Amino acid sequence: MLNPVAFVQLIATMGESVRWFKCLPTYDGTHISSTSATAGRRWAETLLPARVKVLAREQKDEFEHPDFGLVHVGDLILTTLPDEITVGFQDIFVFPLRTDIAREAVTRGAGADALVQSYPVRLVAVSDATRAYTLGTTGDCYLDANNEIAWTVAGEHPAEDAVYTAEYTYNQVYWYMSGKERAPRPIPFLGGTTPQQVVLTKKLPGD
Repeated sequence: MLNPVAFVQLIATMGESVRWFKCLPTYDGTHISSTSATAGRRWAETLLPARVKVLAREQKDEFEHPDFGLVHVGDLILTTLPDEITVGFQDIFVFPLRTDIAREAVTRGAGADALVQSYPVRLVAVSDATRAYTLGTTGDCYLDANNEIAWTVAGEHPAEDAVYTAEYTYNQVYWYMSGKERAPRPIPFLGGTTPQQVVLTKKLPGD
């Protein structure tokens, strides 16, 4: 027989922390993406208590989109307790313990320089054709509170509008886009509900 206490204990013991951004309608036309899949929406983070965990396991899947054709999804199967996180369509999840590495060309601006990835964690290397720059607040550059590359006054730096290379780690971002889920259901006799289970993807259709 299903045991709701066992579900709670399993997620608490084996789960990991997550940041949850709810997808909400917007009334002024602003949104974080210009793709047709996300236009007219905004995202607001729901701050979760430290005790809240989720189970995430890797699995591949795919579905046929009417505009974009065969879309590969299912980088993660996410299991949550429905009284803690109720997943909605186009919600975003950021996993602090899951990181990838990015290497990109960055144009030096007048202030700090933004990176492509939304959730950078740590600079690994910054360089251009002439030198490798020293990392850290006492060196040439560092990752500031806005997750941008900031340059120190006393350090070396590229000329404004010059292009340099940044290598950094970042937190992985996943979207709930597939519409495939296992909804919570009541547990007979014992009370409570089963966890919710959804398929997440790293890539939006059309991106």
